Amino acid sequence: MNITNADYFTFNVDNSMLLIGQSGTGKSVLVDKYIERLLKSHTPDKLKFILLDMTGVDFEQLREKHQVYIQEDVKFDSGKGLDVLEVTAHLAEERANSNDKEPLIVLLIEECDMAAVDQEHFDSLLIRINKAASSANMKVIYSTSRPAPDVVSRDLLESFDLILAGTLSEVDYENLGINKPKEHPSYDFVVTQRSQNLLFS
Repeated sequence: MNITNADYFTFNVDNSMLLIGQSGTGKSVLVDKYIERLLKSHTPDKLKFILLDMTGVDFEQLREKHQVYIQEDVKFDSGKGLDVLEVTAHLAEERANSNDKEPLIVLLIEECDMAAVDQEHFDSLLIRINKAASSANMKVIYSTSRPAPDVVSRDLLESFDLILAGTLSEVDYENLGINKPKEHPSYDFVVTQRSQNLLFS
């Protein structure tokens, strides 16, 4: 079983990730450290972020100090978030089929409010983006503390390259098909990759 945390996490090979875990398990810390690494290695013309932040409290440092890197920023508004997600799906598919793949676009989705509004529409858009992400030079991180079937459907689950699972309830482990580790230190995440066929069976 592979384990990672904010200090060791890399996201070089894969392009779409579902990040799950109860509140306080370190999801935001991991994402913030990943953002820091990207900012250190990319200029604003080579990197853009699309933020769909349904909590309204994440990505503070990025907003305060690196606004020039932000292409879209939606807080709280699920309807607007779905609109931006639809535009992003079209963009991902266009870039996947063209030679114009700059800059790197990183889509960050915090919490599941958009899925609660219209799960079928949300799923279809995010699945399209996940499928095109590699060819479109995009990275996707969908972070939620509530990975129930009415939030993370089986089809959506299967579209991710990578799943990082922090501490979950027994029911969530069962729903996701992830074996609960005997020990799960705080801020550590169990890593599951599509290529390893450890999930999606």
